[in-house]
Amino acid sequence: MSGNIIILSGYSASGKNTIINAMDKKHFDLVYLPSVTTRKVRKGESQGNPYTFVTEEEFLQKVKEEEFIEYEEVHGNFYGTPKDTYRQELKAGKTIIKDIDVNGAIHFKEVFGDAVTLVFVQPSDEDALKERLLKRGDDEKDILLRLKRVEYEKSLKSQFDYVVVNDVIAEAVRDVENVVKEVKERNE
Repeated sequence: MSGNIIILSGYSASGKNTIINAMDKKHFDLVYLPSVTTRKVRKGESQGNPYTFVTEEEFLQKVKEEEFIEYEEVHGNFYGTPKDTYRQELKAGKTIIKDIDVNGAIHFKEVFGDAVTLVFVQPSDEDALKERLLKRGDDEKDILLRLKRVEYEKSLKSQFDYVVVNDVIAEAVRDVENVVKEVKERNE
């Protein structure tokens, strides 16, 4: 496989999707492939952006048919990464950019090796996470679930290739774009 996968991971509400959406993906010739999830669509999202939304029954059928590279239940919802589309894009030499939970990111590195670059996204102040979760409309129960996971996610940060602090979106986007440039130059 001759392509690359750049994965943004980190805490909920750290801004992974915001960074990806703010990037000029065409300029960098990046491909974004949505994951599949059973969670509810949030305001500003649509089918295929940033996820393919399915029922739990549909998701479990895909698991049974071994359609995912990896899948996991996170915060009470299932998330999975479809196999076929990734293999096709890598074979075509594309650079894929993806947001995924920390376990999925590490699994990608195990499956695809050096083709994967892991970027951990975080705010400089973890106390800001609750405010960000509230702003995006998460309910209190969901917020508590997500905040409980922060220490676990932080414990895996050392397995990532880069850490990007997202306090100012334009700076975080620039930092991720610099990672993309490095990855592309390294593989030319």
